[in-house]
Amino acid sequence: MLAPKSHVLYNRVLQSFVKHKNQYILASFVALTLYVLFFITTNLSDIEDQHKPYSEVFYLSNEVLSDDVYAIKTLDGHHWELRDNLNFGMTDKVIWIKVKVNPKQTTISRIIRFQDPLVNVLNVWVFESGSNKLFNQLDAGDASPFNQRDIENGSFLVDIGDSSRPLDIYIRAQTNLGMNLSFSFWRASDFIAYNSDLTLFYGGVFGYAFAIFFFSLMMYATTQNIEYVFYSGYVASFSIHLAAVTGFGFQYIWPNAPNFQQLVATLSFNLTFFFIVLFTRHFVLYVGNKEYASLKNSWQAKVFTFIAFTYVALIFASAIWQTTFLLQLSILLLNVSIFGVVYICFTLARQGFKNANFFVWVWFGIFITVLLVTLNRLILNAVGLDPTFILIIGFFFETLVIGAALVLIYNRNKNRATRDKLLAIKDERKMLSAKDELLALQADAKQKLELEVKQQTARLESALKDLSKASKDLKQLRNVDSLTSLPNRFMFEELVQKNIVVSVRTRCPIAIAVIDIDCFKAINDEYGHIGGDEVLKHFAQLLLALSEIHGFDVCRFGGEEFVVLAVNFDNNKLLNVIDRFRLDYAKSKIHIGDQYLYSSFSAGISSAPLDSQKAYLTLLGEADKLLYRAKQKGRNRVLATA
Repeated sequence: MLAPKSHVLYNRVLQSFVKHKNQYILASFVALTLYVLFFITTNLSDIEDQHKPYSEVFYLSNEVLSDDVYAIKTLDGHHWELRDNLNFGMTDKVIWIKVKVNPKQTTISRIIRFQDPLVNVLNVWVFESGSNKLFNQLDAGDASPFNQRDIENGSFLVDIGDSSRPLDIYIRAQTNLGMNLSFSFWRASDFIAYNSDLTLFYGGVFGYAFAIFFFSLMMYATTQNIEYVFYSGYVASFSIHLAAVTGFGFQYIWPNAPNFQQLVATLSFNLTFFFIVLFTRHFVLYVGNKEYASLKNSWQAKVFTFIAFTYVALIFASAIWQTTFLLQLSILLLNVSIFGVVYICFTLARQGFKNANFFVWVWFGIFITVLLVTLNRLILNAVGLDPTFILIIGFFFETLVIGAALVLIYNRNKNRATRDKLLAIKDERKMLSAKDELLALQADAKQKLELEVKQQTARLESALKDLSKASKDLKQLRNVDSLTSLPNRFMFEELVQKNIVVSVRTRCPIAIAVIDIDCFKAINDEYGHIGGDEVLKHFAQLLLALSEIHGFDVCRFGGEEFVVLAVNFDNNKLLNVIDRFRLDYAKSKIHIGDQYLYSSFSAGISSAPLDSQKAYLTLLGEADKLLYRAKQKGRNRVLATA
């Protein structure tokens, strides 16, 4: 019974590995990297622990206002209490400790190395035991420029020399961050070897961070995805924080800016979490999510934004005030924000957002890192590691998980693209097959369609011809007088508008002649309407011939009334033309059947430059009045304005 069950279990494990082999490989790589890192840091910590003081360390328990070391030396023994742990937590009070060193127990040529480089004020006095003879003194701290240190190193170093007598070492310290005065004794040769190993290790860490930073910037330049800016900001801020807490920043980057050294640790701390919150927000909610629009204004996005702006406020506050209270507030808000982000990522992961799974682990790692650093730096030595090493391990864990997430997401997107490409090829083949069928149908229907098109084209051409003829006839009816074939009043109005434009542009005059056939009613009464029509047609033919000679426009204005529109004619010029025409017309015979008659006309002429329709109507009115006056004076005459 056991063998079949074992075989089934083995098959399930094998299938799971094949299905998720990329995840297992990346997880193994992360675990191996962290193991190597933990091995290196524990070895470095063990080396330093071997040099921790085994002499008695006393702490001045009562608050003392005096800064005079000689006054402190006179205090009785009951003011001092034995202390094993030199981690004093978050305090901005002045701390005094006393160390008794016995040369019989400590190697000659000793160097004291203080583990924490973030101490604002650090004073060390080395006395021969039982006397006021000052053997050596150190006045250091972040409040002073780096070049004032006796030994240039990121950590605070004190050379206590090679005295063969017992020594009393008094240490006074004050800072606005967590106070950790742990120190160790070194021989010069041992310290040089240890410092070389430590510098090499930190160099590798900074190189790793720079590689991620540079890679993120290049990815942003290539993809224009804003999450890479947030990620590079997170890596850069953490690197600055690491440079501050290791002392390398003060030693190599800003050695002459002690004020900045006192601010940079808190500033970079808050800036680091500001960028990682924005990176998490963008990556979890937006990258690869089809529900981008719905998540953009979701409560999760608003919580992320609120946390990010909280860190912005802390950044500005820490740039102005450096107090223990502000540090405590930052740690409190950090823990609250961690739980908030973990909760959001966990709920989104349960809803099926795959990216959120990775960030549950990332923020769990951040939580463990912050917890251990807080315990080690501010309360007690929880795991026996330097808080800086814990920070580095946490940073590696977070960046490796994020890197694994990026790799898996890239692989997932690549597989999706490959799958979509295969589906596209399959669909294309179906389309080609359908296209062949369609071409066959088209070839079969082409002849029918061509025949139908020819028939429809013939019908359309016939219809277009009919429509064109109808349009011409309609235009003729609209613009031309049907009896005389002269332009009618409607077309004349259009000619007036065109000539107004010419007159405005050239400032030339326009002359108008209003002509009326004399005694036309009597002709109609005697010869009938047919005779009247013959008179009108005869007059129109002569007037049209005259207009072609002199280049002016004419129209039948209505009834027996005609109008002449002459551009660039003044009164005298048009008067001469019309008056000669009057004489010629009066001599011409008009045949009506087998009869004939003679006729005459009267006209009024007025001219002026025209610039508007109103000016035209005024000019037309003046010509009409002159026509009326010519009729009153006996007809068969032409009058013009002076």
